[in-house]
Amino acid sequence: MMLLALAFLSALPQQAPPERKPDRRRTLTLVNRADAPLPAGVQVSVPMPERLLDDGDASDVQVFHRDKPIPTWSRGRELWFRTAAEISGGGRDSAYALRYGGGKTARQPEEVFEFFDAFPAALDPLKWEWSPDLGFRQTAHGLEVNKIPGGTNEYAPSSLIPRAKLPPGFVFEAEMRWEFAANAAASFALRADLAPETKQDAETRAKAGALAKKLEEDDIEMRERAIRDLLKMGADAVPALMEATRSKDPEIRQRAAQVLSRLHEIEAPPAIRTGLSSGAPADENLDRIDWLGRSRSILRKSYARIAGDTLSIARAEDGETILAWTRRRPVKVPGTVERVRIDFWSPAAASTAVIHIARVIVRKYVELPPMTELGAEEAIR
Repeated sequence: MMLLALAFLSALPQQAPPERKPDRRRTLTLVNRADAPLPAGVQVSVPMPERLLDDGDASDVQVFHRDKPIPTWSRGRELWFRTAAEISGGGRDSAYALRYGGGKTARQPEEVFEFFDAFPAALDPLKWEWSPDLGFRQTAHGLEVNKIPGGTNEYAPSSLIPRAKLPPGFVFEAEMRWEFAANAAASFALRADLAPETKQDAETRAKAGALAKKLEEDDIEMRERAIRDLLKMGADAVPALMEATRSKDPEIRQRAAQVLSRLHEIEAPPAIRTGLSSGAPADENLDRIDWLGRSRSILRKSYARIAGDTLSIARAEDGETILAWTRRRPVKVPGTVERVRIDFWSPAAASTAVIHIARVIVRKYVELPPMTELGAEEAIR
């Protein structure tokens, strides 16, 4: 009888232990250091003190404002959330609090940032659009780019484009790791697309399209005449050539990419981009390529072929732009940014480069992020 009772009890569904509520808290004050008001909805990062951390990260911490929980996301010792209310210029908001001591809490990065993806599964077409000739697979390290089509270049790359709504001022960052074999010939970069400086009329658009169509001709002389006419058109030929780089025929794509390269060597368009290139096959390290406005710079042998870093483009509403790892002063780049992307290109058909993207974030840019002040720890009663 005792054995039957024990068997019956073991068969009953086991109730999960009750979730432990936070038992400690610290007040959090945000101080607006700017003269202008700090609006609600701006992302704020709070560095966590050592003694507040649980298991070496901030996953135990919840943020509250006037006793209401706020969606949060943590990275190591940083905790991110949005401001719940506007703070006047030079003002303070002491209605925030950190609560912790209850174990790991749910994170809601999609509610914290304008765009967020840590690639827990395959690429989501609702979040991304991408060039069909790129190859991907999902790994424990995030998204792995393992196929970069040959014949591409920095003016006509293959791209991975987040479906992100950009605020007037934004930060676009990607946490990446790369593995370039000794003979790899490939490049990648974060890029912000600027809107065309002038609108094309229908006649110019049709002329450029007809010339780009002639790149398909078998007659070499006809192709060469078309190329000369496209180069004379200058920037007006760029949209048609970009369309040709998306042709299903790899030879057409390569021809259009070569014409784009020659065109941009004659007159470089304004751009915002930062990334790495394998350079010459004999080089031990990768070159860093930065492009701000019409100024393009190359820092030779700047990164190891197997390494990682967080690439970032920060852009204020007035056009001042910072490429994070350049650590330079802001540069004014006029124009409106239409979208951001990650570009990949390679002159070789068989690139032996693997690029991991662990995380992509788009958030609002704030010139002077608010200062944070933490109060003393106290027990929650």
